[in-house]
Amino acid sequence: MSTRYLQLRVHKLQCVRETQNRQNFMGIPLETDPDSIDISAIITDPGAGLVAQAPTVFLGNKYRDGKTEVFRSPKVIAEIPFAEDDAYPRQVGVTINMAEKDDGAGFDELMNGVARELASELSDAVGDELPDDISSHELYDKAEDVARDVISALFHEIGKALGLGDDPFRPVDVSIRLNSATETIDSRQRTVRFHEPNPKHKGEFVLTYDWYASSTRALEPARASGDVGTSSEALTRAGGGARSYPRPYNSFRFRRPMTAQKPVKVMRPIDIMFRNRPLRWWPRPIRFMTQPRPR
Repeated sequence: MSTRYLQLRVHKLQCVRETQNRQNFMGIPLETDPDSIDISAIITDPGAGLVAQAPTVFLGNKYRDGKTEVFRSPKVIAEIPFAEDDAYPRQVGVTINMAEKDDGAGFDELMNGVARELASELSDAVGDELPDDISSHELYDKAEDVARDVISALFHEIGKALGLGDDPFRPVDVSIRLNSATETIDSRQRTVRFHEPNPKHKGEFVLTYDWYASSTRALEPARASGDVGTSSEALTRAGGGARSYPRPYNSFRFRRPMTAQKPVKVMRPIDIMFRNRPLRWWPRPIRFMTQPRPR
């Protein structure tokens, strides 16, 4: 089975309350233009041992109170490669964030910084020092706990250090679990709500998304929008490359990839008894008993 791609797609974005510029004159906001929205995602994939920053995707620039933008062709904001020889079950978390584009920049740098530091935190907590026989359930639970505990603080601290010109919202987490490569994907549309961290700046949006399994990639380098770099910064360790999330992702390794368990061959007692002696040494009835069974 060839590689397929589990895509996180945006179908609709509704502006509930428009953002207000932080700069004002005597309490009157100086920004009068409609909101212009960028979105990006950070994928935490414990099975692959990687954190991957997806490229920024532009969602439009005409958002005012009550405005809803419906995308006839859904916007793919992240995609997860999967194949039959992967280790299953697989559980992948995606942290989504949006930014209202003001004068200046910084959103891409913010997402890159959060992805890098998240990988560092995961390396300390669930890196290669964990025993090789750790179950996938234990690994996924530990990785999810780490991400939940540190992700909001990372956005706050790194955004503060960057002195952003963009207004990022509070991040939102979604996840998906695959039990096999042939499992039918639940493609029902769902919604998540984004808020500005500071209530004084208002800003509230509702995003409608779904999951979709595709045989081809959507996020190619030539199609990526925004200023994100196209060179992979994967931190490889023994035997582990970043092929799971190639360009235009920026990927950071925090542990070895999990490998699929090979089926154990069960030998018949008669096979074990005679496996070290040539078959021709034994009488015909014995040779007959040890012949492969017809399928």
